[in-house]
Amino acid sequence: MPYATNGTITANILIHEHIYRMEIECADIAKEAKPGQFIQIRTSDHLMPLLNRPISIARIKDNRIEIIYAVVGEGTKNLCEMKTGATVSMVGPLGHGFETNLSREKVLLVGGGMGVAPLHALAEVLYAQGCEIDTILGFNRQEDIFSDKEFEHWSNNVYVTTMDGSCGIHGHACTPLDRHLSIYDYRHIYACGPQPMLHALGKICNEHHIDCSLSVEEYMACGIGVCLGCVQPIRDKAGSISYQRVCVEGPVFSSREVVYDDELGH
Repeated sequence: MPYATNGTITANILIHEHIYRMEIECADIAKEAKPGQFIQIRTSDHLMPLLNRPISIARIKDNRIEIIYAVVGEGTKNLCEMKTGATVSMVGPLGHGFETNLSREKVLLVGGGMGVAPLHALAEVLYAQGCEIDTILGFNRQEDIFSDKEFEHWSNNVYVTTMDGSCGIHGHACTPLDRHLSIYDYRHIYACGPQPMLHALGKICNEHHIDCSLSVEEYMACGIGVCLGCVQPIRDKAGSISYQRVCVEGPVFSSREVVYDDELGH
């Protein structure tokens, strides 16, 4: 169940250029949190920014959670200036996370940009269950790469892609997939990243009949399903399309449920 509660910041560290890792002591959220869920965090004691910011839970440790965020606006700029020992207001854990009922299976994790963040907690759980993990991390350029060394601990293989070809494989996170799917027999693929990446990946997995979980990125205003600002078209087993709330029914959906842009005429 979600809690509206306060936590204590125990670390707030610059880990790469404009990307920070914040560790928050909050037993209520930590004991309930699952990989793929998120929190809504208050970024200021003042009126503005008015809305809390949705940020995925990157790791879960005993009575603490970690978030990894990029400074891109006023809210996240306020977050990066918060000091150790400060109190922060949050609601969480929110949303439907990744299903992790696998044991000793071969799996693939695919992260694009800041979509890499929630895969930390997922990798830890799957690694503890004895899964064989391969990981693809996609970025725009070499200067954007983060957490590749951490994933080396949990993964048999880590592949980095960059759109400009400055490091690793030249292309986006889906570029190595055709080769990987012809070599490896993955039981499940998990992914988080920008919508074009998820849609391309989902279609590839559906064509290969591989179970795939997509953590959808949408702007969330309230985070609790009231404002209906983050709806995603979803197809049920009968083929009917309805709009479901990413913050409640998601953010994780099966690739077979997601309705892709070309199906809607976009």
